[in-house]
Amino acid sequence: PETPERFRNADTRTWKTVLSEAADVGLLTDTGANTFRIHPALPSFLSARWQHDDPDYAAHHETAMSGLLDAHASYANWLAQQIDRGDARLAYALLTAQHQNLGQLLSFALDHQRWEPALVISNALNNYLDTRGLTEESHQWVDRVRLAIEGPVGELPELDTPEGELWLYHVGAQANRELAQGLLSNAESTYEEILKALEAEPDSASREVFLGVTYHQLGMVAQQRESLDEAEQWYQRSLTIK
Repeated sequence: PETPERFRNADTRTWKTVLSEAADVGLLTDTGANTFRIHPALPSFLSARWQHDDPDYAAHHETAMSGLLDAHASYANWLAQQIDRGDARLAYALLTAQHQNLGQLLSFALDHQRWEPALVISNALNNYLDTRGLTEESHQWVDRVRLAIEGPVGELPELDTPEGELWLYHVGAQANRELAQGLLSNAESTYEEILKALEAEPDSASREVFLGVTYHQLGMVAQQRESLDEAEQWYQRSLTIK
């Protein structure tokens, strides 16, 4: 219902015709299956024209971005499912094409505190970044998420909230990357931060699950250090919950 009038009545065939005509004159590149790549000079031109022609540009742009976020969250969820139990090769090819879009929309979601779609997009994007070895970009997203959620003073959220789930996902992913890279002191510090946050939460089934995982990961850190007695203690605590 918030869709601007000029877009509301355009059906799928209309859009396909417009896109095909744009491809015919070189503004878009038809990549098949009703998908197109856009010329790098076109977005800024269209944005300027839109601002010139639409007195309510700011509100309409905000609505459009919100709709685009929801659409890409649904798309990202499908991509993650394909990676888990579908056609992972196709999913990663599509993620390569959508990498920049997903990043821009994750940034929009964080700016507008849209935590739930941010988590869905993060999952697909993280899969892509880890597979491609783009570790530095992954760390930048962790910093970006933490700043959006913790604020400038580093106040942790309640972990059973959408923002808490997003925080736990990104900080946990960072710890796992540090462990995989052999950065054991960094990994231990990050897992201990997660553990401290979990211990401050009230008892719940999900808290127990995350505690079990965190104990196990701290055991992995100790094992890689060859501190086997310490590792066994962490594993026993994890197995007690399991």
